[in-house]
Amino acid sequence: MTAAISTTSALLVAIIGFWLALRQDKVRWVREKRSELYIDLLAEAHAEEQWMVNRLTAREIREIAGPRRNGPGDR
Repeated sequence: MTAAISTTSALLVAIIGFWLALRQDKVRWVREKRSELYIDLLAEAHAEEQWMVNRLTAREIREIAGPRRNGPGDR
């Protein structure tokens, strides 16, 4: 009787420990993926910001330079 109780409790402790480890691993995996996503989003936002700054700067330079003078090949 005592052997059956100790065997059952040993198996139960092992199963619960394994289940908790799996749950903890899943939470860790989700956090890692979330942090990777945040990093990717921040990098993309920074790249778009730089593109927009460069685009606006190019437009402002054209506005400052004034209209183009038509050369012999331009209409």
